[in-house]
Amino acid sequence: MIVTCGTYLYSSLLGKFLVCHPTRTRWNNWSIPKGVMEKGEEAYGVCVRELDEETGIEVSRINVVALHRLPSRKYQKQEKSLESFLLITDTDFTNHKFTCNLVEGKDFPENDKWKWVTLGEAVGIVHQSQAENLPVIATLI
Repeated sequence: MIVTCGTYLYSSLLGKFLVCHPTRTRWNNWSIPKGVMEKGEEAYGVCVRELDEETGIEVSRINVVALHRLPSRKYQKQEKSLESFLLITDTDFTNHKFTCNLVEGKDFPENDKWKWVTLGEAVGIVHQSQAENLPVIATLI
């Protein structure tokens, strides 16, 4: 089974969390920053790496108010699972320039847009496996 690891980055200043738009997908297809866990990796380490690669946000450079591991979620239509964390920060991202690495073997970035959304706004735009954690997140924020 493929294991993906992602971060729900929640800004306590905005009352919203960050989602990314994968390049060359439908306009309403958004995701938390996430990526595949390789052999020997630990879930939180993958989350930190992917947050940096997909947004340019380095966890070591932001103020982490709280960190919660969320329940593991299985994808309904694929042999994949999601391991994720809720990272709450009070860092101001007003002047942050979002960046994203190129897709491996391609000449375009993995993500082309970023936005901050409320939990309610996320319900209809994030993948089912990610949406399953939204009620849990609501109790933690």
